[in-house]
Amino acid sequence: MTPIEYDLHPPPSATTYDGRVKAIRSQAASLTHKYQYLQGIKDAQGRSSNFGHKALQVACIATFYSNGSKSFRDHEEFKMAVPYKALLFVAALVKNYLDVYAEHGFIPVGHTIDLAKTKSEFDLLQPKLELVLGHQYHGDKLDKALESWAQEGLIGYMQHVPSDVENDCEINLD
Repeated sequence: MTPIEYDLHPPPSATTYDGRVKAIRSQAASLTHKYQYLQGIKDAQGRSSNFGHKALQVACIATFYSNGSKSFRDHEEFKMAVPYKALLFVAALVKNYLDVYAEHGFIPVGHTIDLAKTKSEFDLLQPKLELVLGHQYHGDKLDKALESWAQEGLIGYMQHVPSDVENDCEINLD
């Protein structure tokens, strides 16, 4: 999910393996520099979308609103909006993955996430989120985004609930 949503891929001019790895390492490093990976597209007023990158949205929905038995979609706190701590957790995990891409250019086989590093990133991100939430414009904007993400996750779940009605799609093998 991370490489796709952040468009991590080598340019066509990178024709060697080393060139492709170097390009991806550079792209990932630029995303982690000054936490650029958190920034979504600017809004209609040209203002930043802090903690609003599409990758965070996709990761939050996939992580917390899936059809799996361990989904959080049935918890009251997740029905109204993606909770702040859930967003921070996802943002810390994404940062860890981007750091791995910045170091290697790919995710090595058998790689595991360093939970201590995830906790450290979470702790570093928490005051940054509090700063955003304390801002009149950006705090309100992020709250609305997190509400929208939760609704999207819940609607997506509802669309995938199997119905008791027989499917009218027939396969013709003639």
